This record gives sequence, C-alpha cells and structure tokens, in this order.
Amino acid sequence: MCPQISKFNPGSLRNEEHFNFLTDFCKLITVATPFALHITDEYAAFTPLPAEEASVMEIISECRKVVKMRRSRAADADEPEEATGEPAK
Repeated sequence: MCPQISKFNPGSLRNEEHFNFLTDFCKLITVATPFALHITDEYAAFTPLPAEEASVMEIISECRKVVKMRRSRAADADEPEEATGEPAK
C-alpha cells in the first residue's frame, strides 16, 4: 500500500513552494490523465489557475529585482533612505 499524506496545509507554503507544488501536481494529473482520475470537468476549471500563478510569480520576481537594485544603488550612494523609503537614523 502506498503511503498517504495525513495532513497538508497549502496555506503554510511560501509563494515559490506553492507554485512548485501546483506545477508538480498538474504534471501528475497530466500523466495520469484527468479522464482516468474522473476529474475532467474539475481539471478544466482548474487549468487556468497555474498560468495565473505563474504570472504573479513573474511579477514577484521583477519586484525583488527592483528592490535589490535600489538597495544596491543606495549602498553605493551611502543613502539608506533610497532603499527603504525611510530616513537614515
């Protein structure tokens, strides 16, 4: 008998972890086929969600790049308020 997951809370996952879980989950469904799993209608409704999450992950990635760039510029200029938006102490 295959081991079973007794508890799982996807809400406890970080963004990247959730996205990876969702991606892996979709791959497993695709391999087994939604028809064989008797989830054809449900999977059809679910299918757009991973693409939406991928778009959000792209935005998060770009935001992180911008924050990193601003922090780098602020460190180079020795002006921490540029990076944080708060005056230096």
